Amino acid sequence: MRTIISTTNSRRGGGALEAALVLPVLLIVLMGLVETGWMFLGQQLVTQAVRDGCRAGAMAESPADLASTAGDAIAAALEASSFTCPDGGCDAEVTLAWSAGERYLACSITTPHEPLTSLIPGMSSVELTSATRNRVERTD
Repeated sequence: MRTIISTTNSRRGGGALEAALVLPVLLIVLMGLVETGWMFLGQQLVTQAVRDGCRAGAMAESPADLASTAGDAIAAALEASSFTCPDGGCDAEVTLAWSAGERYLACSITTPHEPLTSLIPGMSSVELTSATRNRVERTD
């Protein structure tokens, strides 16, 4: 009878031990998923802001204001989406180019990714980049 009691007592902490071994791995995987989702959200916000800003610049009233209108619209779209530019800011580059006899407004932005947590190494070195170009609609 003594052997039955001692065998039963030795199994009491098995569930707690398994949980203690598996829980850290699951938490790391979960934080990796959350951090990756945060990065993709930031990339989507940056991409949408560049698209909207470049389109607004291409539709500007005055051809002389294309670049400044696009830059202002990109900044306004980023602010409206509550995307916070990290230290160093979001540098949008807007240039007017010619291709196949038509004017194009080329817009791009590069900004460092600001991680949600610092638990995943290497996520702070990621840069969010987006670029687009639109044909200038007004040629007045």
